[in-house]
Amino acid sequence: MKPSEITITHHAKKRFRERFGIDNHYAARNWIAQKMEHARYLGITVDRSGREARTYASNGVIIHFDLDSNAVITVYKGTAGHDSATKRLIFDAYEIIKNDADESLRRTESFAAELDEELRWLAEELKRTRSKAKRMALQARINAVQMRVDELPAESLEIKRKVTRYARGVSAYA
Repeated sequence: MKPSEITITHHAKKRFRERFGIDNHYAARNWIAQKMEHARYLGITVDRSGREARTYASNGVIIHFDLDSNAVITVYKGTAGHDSATKRLIFDAYEIIKNDADESLRRTESFAAELDEELRWLAEELKRTRSKAKRMALQARINAVQMRVDELPAESLEIKRKVTRYARGVSAYA
């Protein structure tokens, strides 16, 4: 990543000043570009407000980028000084957790698509049905499926938050 491709948010500028003593915008961009040469991608993390970010760790520094651009959202220090065997073990364990979470998110998306298909089918059946008992049963099923569909985003967010907690722990070893 070239320094010219990097932008820095107001919040990140403030954190550069507080945590690393870097006041110059250009110096901060060059510093980030250098860190990104050896950075390890930790995945998409979620903050307390539900905002997602791409997270990287490099030599004791954690960098959060905007999901859709190369805008640095924030930076902070990890802890350095761990041996490479420990780091490798921790990062390997994190990769397993991240892959499991990614698989869970894919299953959730697939399940959501199946439920959407079922909702469409139920709605069509409801339009064709004349029997009051069958209409009530179909409406009850539509309500139940819709409730389940409404729960899925919260479940996905919780999976992402769990991975974020692990990523924060792992980033301390970067």
